Amino acid sequence: MTLPSSGQISLSNIRSELSSSGQITLASASLGYYATINTASAQYPNNSAPYSMNEWYGYNQNAVALTSFLMSATGDPDEPSACPLSTDTTYYHNGANAYPQVGDYVYTDSAGNTPFNSAGNYYKVADGNVISTDAFGQVQTQAGCR
Repeated sequence: MTLPSSGQISLSNIRSELSSSGQITLASASLGYYATINTASAQYPNNSAPYSMNEWYGYNQNAVALTSFLMSATGDPDEPSACPLSTDTTYYHNGANAYPQVGDYVYTDSAGNTPFNSAGNYYKVADGNVISTDAFGQVQTQAGCR
């Protein structure tokens, strides 16, 4: 669960986000003593004094670093018919490569909150492939355009 981006944050909130137990100090939490600070989070503490509660606004211990890529905004139920589509919309994936591969997850937002569901259609990716995903955003099919 991500910490709130405004309002009051307590050490208890930070402790929960870090999945820690017992008492914690702001300095030790900021230095990563209870859990490694996840720099894939959009916001994270800068681990230098003076330590501030404000540095924890929006922190997400479970954030995943995503890679942006271009893909068509519309899809087609026929794989070859998706090949001429324009790749002009930015999407995000969690894979190790520049473009999504089978098994990677695709999202419509940079935070990875909204999985991309191709709803049985094929979408053209800027690398020259077409892909389809399941309802959870996982790439099920990848094929090259001819």
